[in-house]
Amino acid sequence: MAENSNEMSFAQRVLQDMNSGVLVLSKQGKIIYSNRPARKMLELSDDDERNEDFFASIMDITKQSDIKEADYNDDFNEYIFQSVYSRDVTHNGRVKYMTPNGDKRVFVMSSSFLENDEDSGLSQIVITLCDVTKEEEMKVKFRDSSTIFSVFLIGICGWLTLYALWEAFDRPFSEKIITHGVEVLGLVLLVIIIRFSSLRWKDIGLFGENNKKTWISTLILCIVAFAVLTTIKIIFRHNTGVVRGGPFIDFSAMNPNRWFYIVTAFVQEFLARGCVQSNLKRISASRHPSLIAIIMASLVFAVLHIHLGVGFMIGAALLGGVLGIVYDRQETIYGVWIIHWFTGTMAALMGVFYT
Repeated sequence: MAENSNEMSFAQRVLQDMNSGVLVLSKQGKIIYSNRPARKMLELSDDDERNEDFFASIMDITKQSDIKEADYNDDFNEYIFQSVYSRDVTHNGRVKYMTPNGDKRVFVMSSSFLENDEDSGLSQIVITLCDVTKEEEMKVKFRDSSTIFSVFLIGICGWLTLYALWEAFDRPFSEKIITHGVEVLGLVLLVIIIRFSSLRWKDIGLFGENNKKTWISTLILCIVAFAVLTTIKIIFRHNTGVVRGGPFIDFSAMNPNRWFYIVTAFVQEFLARGCVQSNLKRISASRHPSLIAIIMASLVFAVLHIHLGVGFMIGAALLGGVLGIVYDRQETIYGVWIIHWFTGTMAALMGVFYT
């Protein structure tokens, strides 16, 4: 008896030290045994585990969660039931699972049925689990980033082709129409990306922590931008090659197109930050992924202004670099969107970098 007890103690120690989770259930769904990894993966309590109704605990999860998640653990449950229905087969597969705290995980799961265990005299369901959530997240991120870059590159190539044709035919329509073309392009890309990727709005900067700190820093940067533009205006006021003459701030230039610029700024920030910067940072293997992402996004931001001349492109690249740093800290495009719109609008009203 002592030898058998020692064997059981050794077996339990081996199971506890495994990386994989091991869960043993009765046919009624009572937990007979669970090792440490299983309890951690499934967020099971260490207290009184032998009397816990495992299926009831899963039902509690669905009650606490959004109704859309009510069937999230269906595949997990099905593997357990199949081990009872098809007793001669070990069932293996990859399943989703939602913990009591609402965390979503992915397991490689194996379930099998053992009849009339000699020690306990009970039939048992033996489940082994391997947590592959991180691996699955990386696959999804890579697939989504690939989708976004494919869509984006097609869009930017289309935009450059349009610009080349516009120049080849001696600019048959105004720069404003070209600018509106960028806006339409951005909106089309937005719809395609949301439709064909699993990214959350937060992943492309559309929903972040819009807290008080974010908006205070945005306001401060707008004030700094105004001070820089004012300084440029004062220094170069008599050099019409740099700034336009007339009133210091020409509010008459605030026409409908200038108001619509708020849409333009949003689209451009979505393209440069949400599409390029976010995804470059996510997939970059560089030691400085944020820096590489900011530089690349700034170049894209400059290219979107190619129809306004080289001087404007340089200014756009510098502004894009600043906005990239701000976006990297705020992780939402709303702050950089307001700074972009405010800076562009004030530059137009002051006649700075006028073309």
